[in-house]
Amino acid sequence: MANPPFPNEYNLRTVAEASSKACFVCHRSSTKVLITTDNKVGKQYMDYLNPTPGTNAFERGDYQLFELPLHIMSDFFYTCPSHLTDRGFATPIIDEKAEAEKKKQEQLAKEKEAIIKEYEEKLKKKGKDEKKKEDPAKTAEDEKDQKLKALDAKVGTSTPVADDGPRQYTLHSPADGTDRNFYQMRLDRRTNMERAKREQSRMKDPTFFPAAPKGDVA
Repeated sequence: MANPPFPNEYNLRTVAEASSKACFVCHRSSTKVLITTDNKVGKQYMDYLNPTPGTNAFERGDYQLFELPLHIMSDFFYTCPSHLTDRGFATPIIDEKAEAEKKKQEQLAKEKEAIIKEYEEKLKKKGKDEKKKEDPAKTAEDEKDQKLKALDAKVGTSTPVADDGPRQYTLHSPADGTDRNFYQMRLDRRTNMERAKREQSRMKDPTFFPAAPKGDVA
């Protein structure tokens, strides 16, 4: 079996509101684009998806997917964010390293919250023990700062993880044919485009249509 023209791995991108197009599933306007990870899309259309002010490409806004050479094209389409949570449409590709970093940051936030809560409870007791020579508020604050610094040193410098959802997806492609195969639908679309392109080229060939008969017609 021949390799497919593009992989079932898509990156999620966001375009400007002015560049929104109809969703592949429900046809509503959307600024979210799924584009295959092989990065074969031509620079012209990438400039269109991520416009740079002053470029003629964006000002004209006349790029059509069909006009780009097929050999530099990957698959991409617009989709509503709500469809990305539907496992019958797409499944997120989990970045294990990013997921581990996210959990690490969540745990750090919980521990810091516990330290701050402990500090606030100690402040409530301020003034109850008049026998202490030290300012209880200052003592509690110093203790809080020391614990937070120790926690930061223990965890080390963490790279912030954007909490805006997964960035890569695979399209639903059941092998048994009992459900909609969205990946196959995209492959079929590519096949139809290639067929239409070939037919278009053939029709431009002067020998495609039969020559008119010469001489007298009986």
